[in-house]
Amino acid sequence: MSTTNDPSETPRRASTLVGAPVRALSGLVASLVLLIIGAMATLDLIPPGPEPSSAPQSEFSAARAAEHIPAFATTPHPTGTPAADRARDELVDRLRELGLEPQLQQTLGASPVRSGNDGSDLVGAVDNVVAVIPGADSSGRIFLLAHYDSSMNSPGAADNGAAVVAILETVRALQHGEEPRNDIVVVFTDGEEPGMLGADAFVRDHPLAHNGGVVLNLEAGGSHGPSTVFETSAGNRCLLDAYGSVPHPFGDSATASFFELTSHNTDLGVFTSAGFSGLTSGFFRGTTAYHTPQDTIENLSAASLQHHGANLLDLTRTFGAADLGEAATTECDDAVFFTAFGQLVQYPTGLALPLAGLSLILLVGAIIVAQRRGLLRIGRTLAAFGSAAVMMAVSALASFGLWEALVALRPGYADFGMGDPHRAELYRFAIVALTAAVLVGWYALLRRLLGPTALALGALAWPVLIGVITAGTVPGMSYLFTLPALGGTVGIAVALFAPSPRWRLVALTAGAVVAALFLPQLVWELLASSGGIASGAMVAFLIALLAVPFLPLIELAFRAHSPTDRRSRVRRILAARGTGITGVLLVLAVSLTAAGLAIDRFDADHPRPAHLHYVVDDDTQTAAWVSRDRQPSDWTCDFVTCGGEADPRSAAVAQQVPWFGDSARTGLADPADLAAPEVAVLDDRLDGDVRVLEVRVRSARDAPVVTLYSDRPVAASTVDGLPLADITDRENGPWAFGLEIHGPSNDGVVVTLRVENGGSEAIGLRVVDHTYGLDDVPGFTPRPTGIGIAMAPSDVVSVGRSLSVPAAAAE
Repeated sequence: MSTTNDPSETPRRASTLVGAPVRALSGLVASLVLLIIGAMATLDLIPPGPEPSSAPQSEFSAARAAEHIPAFATTPHPTGTPAADRARDELVDRLRELGLEPQLQQTLGASPVRSGNDGSDLVGAVDNVVAVIPGADSSGRIFLLAHYDSSMNSPGAADNGAAVVAILETVRALQHGEEPRNDIVVVFTDGEEPGMLGADAFVRDHPLAHNGGVVLNLEAGGSHGPSTVFETSAGNRCLLDAYGSVPHPFGDSATASFFELTSHNTDLGVFTSAGFSGLTSGFFRGTTAYHTPQDTIENLSAASLQHHGANLLDLTRTFGAADLGEAATTECDDAVFFTAFGQLVQYPTGLALPLAGLSLILLVGAIIVAQRRGLLRIGRTLAAFGSAAVMMAVSALASFGLWEALVALRPGYADFGMGDPHRAELYRFAIVALTAAVLVGWYALLRRLLGPTALALGALAWPVLIGVITAGTVPGMSYLFTLPALGGTVGIAVALFAPSPRWRLVALTAGAVVAALFLPQLVWELLASSGGIASGAMVAFLIALLAVPFLPLIELAFRAHSPTDRRSRVRRILAARGTGITGVLLVLAVSLTAAGLAIDRFDADHPRPAHLHYVVDDDTQTAAWVSRDRQPSDWTCDFVTCGGEADPRSAAVAQQVPWFGDSARTGLADPADLAAPEVAVLDDRLDGDVRVLEVRVRSARDAPVVTLYSDRPVAASTVDGLPLADITDRENGPWAFGLEIHGPSNDGVVVTLRVENGGSEAIGLRVVDHTYGLDDVPGFTPRPTGIGIAMAPSDVVSVGRSLSVPAAAAE
């Protein structure tokens, strides 16, 4: 009987890319190779060890840097508070001790985005600290940039104390080496947390900002982790050329592109909008400390501080000695970049689409060759393509279900602001195991029905196509899909022409190397910076997508099909080795989740977050407690209504401060004897069809924040003479306009509102001031052990009053 290449027989023959003689043992060897590569890739995720105080004077020492932190980052120091003034003074003293001549830039800054707590426009008084290290023959300026203010409840040891002390130690180390050619400008900005106020003031008004330069910005979104380049200016190739030479480069353009697509901002964005070039580095693990009282010296990783500073020092020396030229502009090419085995890899974004196109060509070619050799049928390959989408969707749903189960078992998880619990490592592994179980289960279910080769190539079409799409739209992200897809398609293409099964195995293993290289970074860094375990569904989808190049090797875990096996398809599936692997992976996922729950319990050092806010309406002499907790603790429920309808009076008070949304819980509170903020009309006139209303807003409690609302849309506004750009109407709450003012003077601030067609109607105004801390509020009881302050804004006291300016006042 002759053999044929009848495609109809394909699924019932040995239609694998490797072949029957090479099975489990060889597959185990291939898996070990890929595991070793993945393990080596994780080394990039480990910051370098901290250097002691005895390190050479010309080198960066985390121990020396950390000595500065207790001076200003042991208590919260938000903009406009006495603690911020003390932090400012400490920085001035430290810079003077280093031989510099610091200057204060005291002015107003306006946020370039509507970043107030309720989406209001935002302005504030700032105290920037600026100092210069003159260059010997300067070709431009390097700006060492960090904000020194903290969020309202956070000591700010990591965010952004680590950045500040890294710059101070860098300045010290620079004095023990060659004199820099270029000017080095130290800029400690104020008001970054509310909305990059200090950065706006610096680039707008400071004479050192007029000619641009290279900005090296440091940030933190957690308490530990590698210092990662997560933001760059346009035309970043020249910057990356220099960054690639630092001792421990780490970063990737996928994270940078993701950051650019989100609503997050740093000071660097303000500088680049003014024509500067630059990059931002930060660390993002331990996000439960971010903007909470847990951001302490004790929780700050010395290794992360070392990584921050060692890279900054090396990069400063590199740019300090260079002819800045193109690096000081945004005229270089853009680059796709990532880190592999301790090296920064980059290529022009112009190559993104050709590489993606090449992977598509190779995929189509492999499908044609495999079809001609009887290894697949086109219809079944299309079915595999469709089923792979279902597999990835199920992976995402499974991860989402895992998070929902965790919240059901531990309700406090729902209120972590960054989506990660305190000790999230085992949950991350559980997501990986769960995703792997879905992948292997899908493969076990369909491998005989559609054929192993059809499944491998049909599923591989997804990263190929997504790579093509992102190469044309978000090229910085494309490598994450294109390069694993390219590796997979090259591996399969070579395997189709390899002379023996063992060489095919080598080709397929080599083709999966890129995916093994990227998966650890995906699991650990992207999961931490993109919403934590709560957003694990997106990462599970990406894990399943990047794991597709492993499918030809997964086939080796299955028994080869025997033509004499007469069992039903269901019995064969249940008896398959892959079904057992799926079961083991599911048990592993459950076990990891159970272990995570056992380990990650709330205690004094790892508290459950609880949000609480106290609001007083001076007009009605009514007060209310407000909480945004989705799953409130018993302590929170002592203040707000957790079952049934809340008293409508408390809900009405809460609505006077539109920070909370419709889902906030409220409860009546005893009104405190607190002086209400003041608003006085200074001028009210018509300028054509525009009503010009000038008011003085003042906090009688010396509050660090005052918010002014108007029930009429405002076309333009100034604050103490500073014009606010891009005023737009509000879209939520009862107010058409909101202005959040940080650091108002004791005499108040003068606000001018230009209201179009506003002369014929009364204008309703409301002014609210905000202070931090609830200890003096009547009826407040401290949190018990294991309950902590939620991510800012929390524990705020707000007092508000209203004023109606009649239409007659404009006549």
